[in-house]
Amino acid sequence: MNRSSSRRNSARSSHSLSDSSGILGAAFEAARERAGAQVGEIVEQVKHEGQAFVAGRRELLAEQLTNVSSAIRRAADKLHDTDSEFIAAHVDRAADAIDD
Repeated sequence: MNRSSSRRNSARSSHSLSDSSGILGAAFEAARERAGAQVGEIVEQVKHEGQAFVAGRRELLAEQLTNVSSAIRRAADKLHDTDSEFIAAHVDRAADAIDD
């Protein structure tokens, strides 16, 4: 192989590598954008599910506090029925504190 032929082959190789790296770079960029979009979707899904979980737990807690308050009020009513007004007043306040 002579020198000019060698230079032409080298130039073609260099040009071919440049084209390949450009194609690979574009493919990598496209893959990166797709991955970023998928991560964004996953983050939104997790955020939505987290909010739904918290809302459900908040509802459950409110329901349980209502049940506790009702039980305390029933206890206070029984204390009123037995003329234990001093203790009944404290128990009523405890139920009020839970309701607030």
